[in-house]
Amino acid sequence: MDLRSLTHLSDAAAWSLGRNHGGPELWLGVTSLSDSAAMSLSRHHGELGLANLTYLLDSPGHFALACKLATKTGKLDLPSLTLLSDVAADCLSRHQGELRLNGLMRLTAGVAKHLSRHKGRLELNGLEDLSDEAASNVSRHIGKLELNGLEYLSDKAAFWLSTHRGLTGLGCERQGLMGLGSLTALSETSGYVALATSLGNTEHELDLPSLVKLSDAAATALAQHRGQLCLNALPSLSDAAADGLSRHQGHQLRLCGLKSLSDVGAESLSKHQGTLSLDGLVILSDASARSLSRHKGEFHLTGLKRLSDSPGHVALADTLSKQDRLYLAGLESISDGAAECLSKHTGDLNLITLKSLSDTAAQHLSNHRGRISLDLCQMPPSAAAILQSRVEAEDAILRSFIYGDDDEEVLDEDELDNEDGVTS
Repeated sequence: MDLRSLTHLSDAAAWSLGRNHGGPELWLGVTSLSDSAAMSLSRHHGELGLANLTYLLDSPGHFALACKLATKTGKLDLPSLTLLSDVAADCLSRHQGELRLNGLMRLTAGVAKHLSRHKGRLELNGLEDLSDEAASNVSRHIGKLELNGLEYLSDKAAFWLSTHRGLTGLGCERQGLMGLGSLTALSETSGYVALATSLGNTEHELDLPSLVKLSDAAATALAQHRGQLCLNALPSLSDAAADGLSRHQGHQLRLCGLKSLSDVGAESLSKHQGTLSLDGLVILSDASARSLSRHKGEFHLTGLKRLSDSPGHVALADTLSKQDRLYLAGLESISDGAAECLSKHTGDLNLITLKSLSDTAAQHLSNHRGRISLDLCQMPPSAAAILQSRVEAEDAILRSFIYGDDDEEVLDEDELDNEDGVTS
């Protein structure tokens, strides 16, 4: 029975629903319940949905209702619950499935102690702060623990969370992981370094999407991670932190938020053995470009605006040309030497923002063997004219694929018309 439009429930109505309703489910929109009404609803034989309920107190009726809710099969979600008593938390901790209490903004030490006994995924993403004692208690939880609302932790709280069993990264996926997706800093203090060490002890993706400050010691600890490591909120890196991260053991290191990179940092990161994503960088010095050109794995520089004729930039272009798919969707200017290097690329090449190039560079790019994305309208007319023939040739190949040789139609015209006017 769906009564989610019902925001108030009298004791008499609750008694009637608890006694007479025999259906498998009862959904209510109430935000609060008297102790008597809670006791009556706890006697309902089917599953209860109380998504708008704001509190569960320590009274007998609320205790009975919490115990009833804990029997729900599968996920138990109480998104509006902002107040939870110790005894009610004790009942909810017995739930045999995913438990979501994302409305809670504070967690007492007692409630944390009871919830730590829950086995399975526990979401507390509404918490705005966490005391040291509560952190100590909730760290004993076994299973996935999400605390994605926390921006800051004391050093002691960070230490306690580092002891959580199955700890992984802030907002990532792994069995028995911890989610701290709003955490903004991993400092050099011992508790935070312990937390970084625990976070790095996994082979699955580790994403710290809000981290804007990373100490050198924490960077070295995170480098032990053996999966994809995403630190896309970091705007900068110290040279020591870059050196630490260069030792990352996983297959991909994503630092897409970096706005600048020193020559020393670039030299360090070039030693990373997996895919390196630096999509936030818009400029590179010649020395940094030269260093990155020596990177042995795949790397991404989607935001780079310029490839000049300096030796380092030309070397970088040559390295980039060896990748299967090359997306330089931020590139606005290219030199003749860099264009010649990119012309040797044989896969998909995206230069959709390119607008400054010579006729010689255009001629080089026209020799590219593969699919190329360009916006001729923003280029110099002479360069656009040179590349126009390349675009027309590609269109002819596409038309040949659609219609067959000698313009013999192989698809009906009606089949070619779709909502976008293009067929696949």
